[in-house]
Amino acid sequence: LAHTTLESATPKGNAVLDQSRTVIELNFKDAVRLTSVVVVAAGGEERKLSFPPTASSQQFSIASPALADGRNEIQWKALSRDGHVLSGSLIYVVKPRSE
Repeated sequence: LAHTTLESATPKGNAVLDQSRTVIELNFKDAVRLTSVVVVAAGGEERKLSFPPTASSQQFSIASPALADGRNEIQWKALSRDGHVLSGSLIYVVKPRSE
């Protein structure tokens, strides 16, 4: 049996951004229950991100990710309908602000 997958993210993974986005969207092939979203900044600092709790959905909006300058990894975990734990990560690089 094929398990559901992350179909897309906005912005796309491996994007180089001029600044942190106000929202990151995760879009799954099938409905899942998102259980955890963490951002790991370049220095290794982990910060748990909030998202509206929902039973199951195919799309999730993560508001105010507050990505730091440099490399950021968004790590997510979800539970599929068939009970399998899904996980993945997205990399975003935020260009340092020039003064």
